[in-house]
Amino acid sequence: MITDSWVWVLLSGLALLLALSVSVLKTKKPNVPHIDGSVLYEALRVALSPVTIEEIRFIRDKLNVTVNDVHRLDLQALKATGIKSLNVVGQTLKFNYASPSQTQAVYEAFQNDLESQVN
Repeated sequence: MITDSWVWVLLSGLALLLALSVSVLKTKKPNVPHIDGSVLYEALRVALSPVTIEEIRFIRDKLNVTVNDVHRLDLQALKATGIKSLNVVGQTLKFNYASPSQTQAVYEAFQNDLESQVN
């Protein structure tokens, strides 16, 4: 008799776990509106205009931009360009946009602009 009740408790628990996992998997992720990377880049370029950019890297879905003087930047204006999260580590700004594809598009726009300035 005790064994029968534990079987029902175990089966109920498994059914509940299965129902919860299905509901979590079906939860829709919010749609991120597509914004052209060049538009985001232009806004970012204006916000970064008071400083000289020394290095730009794209690491793990984040842009790492090393500047010569981070204290000359208006971080609120920088975040208003559409940046989702922003960290300042020394002279490096680490940030990303709402989607990894937007962040990568901004990085590619940076690279294209730097290549055109060199040529």
